[in-house]
Amino acid sequence: MQYSRAWATTQPEEAEERLAEMYGGFRLETGDPRRFGVSVAEAGDATVSFASMEWTGDGHARTDGNPFFLAGDVYRGDVSLRSGGETFDVGGVVLLPPHAVEARWTRAHRTRAVRVERSGLLAFARDHLGSAGGAVTFTAARPISPVHELLWRSAERHIREDVAAHDELLHNDLIWEAAARHLVGTLLTVFPNSTLGVEPAADGAHALPATIRRAIAFMEEHLSEPISTADIAEAARLSPRGLQDAFRRMLDRTPTEQLRLLRLEAARSDLLNADPADGATVAAIARRWGFAHGPRFSAAYRERYGETPRETLRR
Repeated sequence: MQYSRAWATTQPEEAEERLAEMYGGFRLETGDPRRFGVSVAEAGDATVSFASMEWTGDGHARTDGNPFFLAGDVYRGDVSLRSGGETFDVGGVVLLPPHAVEARWTRAHRTRAVRVERSGLLAFARDHLGSAGGAVTFTAARPISPVHELLWRSAERHIREDVAAHDELLHNDLIWEAAARHLVGTLLTVFPNSTLGVEPAADGAHALPATIRRAIAFMEEHLSEPISTADIAEAARLSPRGLQDAFRRMLDRTPTEQLRLLRLEAARSDLLNADPADGATVAAIARRWGFAHGPRFSAAYRERYGETPRETLRR
């Protein structure tokens, strides 16, 4: 369901409460509450949403991590960000993965942000690329080139100003779905990731049945939870046997193998973005994604990626 809302406050406590609705585990501090202020305009749905923010004063904000990718554009002023063990000053477009983020600023600035829910992005990649798009890993936070950054800003501005800003278009399901898919496709084109160069499946073979898409979406929403094949089958509206047959026929793997693949990809993303200096460990990341047996996790990881989890973490 699409929505739109706008608000403004000069109270840090109110801002923290409202922003916690947008970003999980949100915390906000300011050195001078008398100069603090923020105004926010937001529109979209649970998968893709736009936010425009104007801040005054100084501040320090952090989140505990979110189930979405965040493409931010600081177009006036500067913000210092830390995510996945990397710190950089932001003036321009940057993509943040679903991890904890810290932000600091010392003066007024304006930002635009697009949130793309992780499972929605993966579903789009699968629909377009088939099984090759079943797991997406972003390899850099900045656009591929200045031209790509302009492409992102153009697509984001068009959908934000020409669609999301108009209630009759925002709430038209056909228009909004097409606009949201266009934006996700642009994101996969603009930022370096593992799907670049992968050709779409021929003859429409990439269009997975709705039952398979429902099953994989359920897996992605519950990756860190102890779900069973029966749980997945129920979400897909199939019997357990029907689920097994469908996965074998369409993806040449079992639902359990698909779940393990998704969890390995999630673990790899965490390892690539973690910093051992912050206390991140292979064991903790493995447990987060359901791998209780360390040696088996390491063996499966090395078989898929050609390196050990520890080697990935130390990059």
